[in-house]
Amino acid sequence: MEFHAIILCGQGGKLSPLSSVRQSGIAKALLPVANKPLIGYSLEWCEKVGFPAVTIVTSSSSAPSVSQFVDSFKKTTTLKSVNILGTDAKFSGDIVLSLAPEIKSDFIVLPCDFITDISPQLLVEVHRNRDPNSLITGIYYNNNLENIEKKSLLSDYLVHTPLSNNNPRLLDAYSREAVSSARTFQLRTSMLWKHSNSIISSKILESSIYFCSGDVLKLLTTKSKYEEEQDSRELEHDNFDMDDDEVKNSELISQPKIYAVDKPWKKIVRDMARRSWKHSTPYQSVGFYLIKDENQTFIRANSLSAYMEANRWVMKQQVRLDATAPKPAATTKTAATIGNDSSVADDAEIGERTSIKKSIVGKACKLGKKCRITGCVILDGVVIGDEVHLENCIIGTKAVLETRVKLTGCNVEGTYIVPKGTQAKNETLVVLSLEGLNEDGEPIYDEEFETDSEDGESSDYSDEEFEDDYMEDGDDLFDRD
Repeated sequence: MEFHAIILCGQGGKLSPLSSVRQSGIAKALLPVANKPLIGYSLEWCEKVGFPAVTIVTSSSSAPSVSQFVDSFKKTTTLKSVNILGTDAKFSGDIVLSLAPEIKSDFIVLPCDFITDISPQLLVEVHRNRDPNSLITGIYYNNNLENIEKKSLLSDYLVHTPLSNNNPRLLDAYSREAVSSARTFQLRTSMLWKHSNSIISSKILESSIYFCSGDVLKLLTTKSKYEEEQDSRELEHDNFDMDDDEVKNSELISQPKIYAVDKPWKKIVRDMARRSWKHSTPYQSVGFYLIKDENQTFIRANSLSAYMEANRWVMKQQVRLDATAPKPAATTKTAATIGNDSSVADDAEIGERTSIKKSIVGKACKLGKKCRITGCVILDGVVIGDEVHLENCIIGTKAVLETRVKLTGCNVEGTYIVPKGTQAKNETLVVLSLEGLNEDGEPIYDEEFETDSEDGESSDYSDEEFEDDYMEDGDDLFDRD
């Protein structure tokens, strides 16, 4: 079974001020984890299974820099085809629709920000062995890293069949915002009649990895409901002179469609799951696979806290795999000390008596004398003065920290200058500007086609199309008294 892999690279709103949502930031796909761009981990994962075609989708502004990295990656990869698509589309559903003419097989939708030790072959086999009536297999996981902030791990409410079933299914999904706004959790009565033992999960996380049958594309539409009904009647009229294969294909095309315009892919998956039970005739379902092995790790580096933990986890894996490799020893009593659990770029300059532990130092960085760096991620081009103490900090590209600065648990925007003697704890230091504000001085949240974002489309409870479908089936949207 071959797959066309689609890797979605959003701007990284939750990774501000490091990502390109800030003028000083860099493309989310290129944010380094252990001095390797995030997109590199996704591509290496694809390489393990040998997907015949990979399309990387990023914003038009980020496409040149992402393309530059991919060009260097192509020189060593065994992947046959890796292409870049720069786009100004706002939603991943629109992107997949635009790629439909190029997809000649089953396909897989991936985020660019995941890091895992789970074999892709394992997940491919899960999709191969799915329920024959399932068109999509969604991959879900539980967080097993203790230090990621809990608030960054708040997931959607997922409604699914029991995981003890042979083929668990996704039935529905609701954002926390929708549930909070409604102040109640409302379940469709049609679903409960058909799946009375359904489970509501609030802690299971979405990997944003979806294995999809090529037939999914035949069920997506950009047309209004009236236009679809007209097409369906014309197709039924023409069925008499079709052969068996054409009739089978026409039956699929004549099924109720999922309106895919201005929607992120995860909501299209949700609508596909709803479609399986909301009509009098049952339709294809969405498989629900939960990664249960506690010894396997899956990380979405889509927040600053998760990004920090991704760096730490990768470094631990490298130390474990390379435990016998000696680190360069200090040649004099005044030389810098770099721990075995740290990574320092070859061209970084480290001052005398500076200590670096459990940290990552990027390219072209300059660290002064008598500095203490513990549990930090320092991106490229950072300049740090003498006697600076940093603990659990992320320092953005080309930031400058003057002498005797002491920061704990802080995030520093790229190019920011931290004045001499500054002491701060658990703060985010950013360059003051009007960037990212609207006319009223309020923040603008522009996540574009982030697969991890909460977009502003129609409510999970008041989806107009969904309600219309119910009315036609003679069943109210909710069981109202």
